[in-house]
Amino acid sequence: MFTASTNSSPTQTQLAWTDSLSWICHRKRTRSSAFLRLNFIRLATPTTDDNRLAAVLTNTSGFVYYVSITGITGAAAPDTGKVTAAVARIKRHTKLPVAVGFGVRTAEHARAIAVGADGVVVGSALVDALRQGLDKNGNADSGTVKAVTNLVSTLAEGLRSARRVAAE
Repeated sequence: MFTASTNSSPTQTQLAWTDSLSWICHRKRTRSSAFLRLNFIRLATPTTDDNRLAAVLTNTSGFVYYVSITGITGAAAPDTGKVTAAVARIKRHTKLPVAVGFGVRTAEHARAIAVGADGVVVGSALVDALRQGLDKNGNADSGTVKAVTNLVSTLAEGLRSARRVAAE
């Protein structure tokens, strides 16, 4: 959510939308986003067919966020072959960059997805690393930093290896 203030009253503009939101609300928020000069980031999912994709891409700006799994984030691993095919399909319909997230937990996931996508988003895996690095009282310490930086380093190596594959 992005919080802005207009006419002295706070309003919120949500930048990421699911397939199920009302298009009436969408039109109003799209105009607000344009007025505030914000990118309007939309979500495409494994269940977004070509007809729905056209609607998802309407007024999308910045990039398209592809949700790589169905279900709850962090609960399943992406099928990288299906993700690669979906990203290629989305790119046939838009010139916008495509970032992929949900379920990305390992360097191998990041590498395989980065070969076709323009960006890879990691969330739950970082939260899990942070949680696992807390001490017995739930406080952050040097182990917390180490847990998170180790995961980030591993994911970054996966991304670098994707770049090397693409350069070959």
